[in-house]
Amino acid sequence: MEITVAKQVDVRANMKKYFDMVCAGRAVMVPRKENNNIVILSEREFHEFERARKIAEYIAALDLSNELYQEEQGAVRAMQQLKAMANGTEPVKQTPSKGMRGALAEYADPSLKKKEKGAWERAAAEKHDTI
Repeated sequence: MEITVAKQVDVRANMKKYFDMVCAGRAVMVPRKENNNIVILSEREFHEFERARKIAEYIAALDLSNELYQEEQGAVRAMQQLKAMANGTEPVKQTPSKGMRGALAEYADPSLKKKEKGAWERAAAEKHDTI
């Protein structure tokens, strides 16, 4: 892509000329103080750049996820966590997922374990006369 550099005054005075350049495939850069330059692109080119940026961001997240998987820290991470890791901020620590039975087991009375085993199944069977 070719870039045409034009002063702000020239762009204002010849807006149609510069917009036609942009529509023909050229970008127009307008220099500003403190290097806060402006680049004028066609909508099509803007969407192409935006799509390329999103693809690069997604690939970086996949690479990070693969790296974490290889380190056995888990295969799946939320996008917010991946972005936090990429930015160097501390991610939310995830604990391994347990089923309800496993989560409640840590609060159960060990002496009642034999009585509790199968209690739900028995109660359902008694209620629906399937015994």
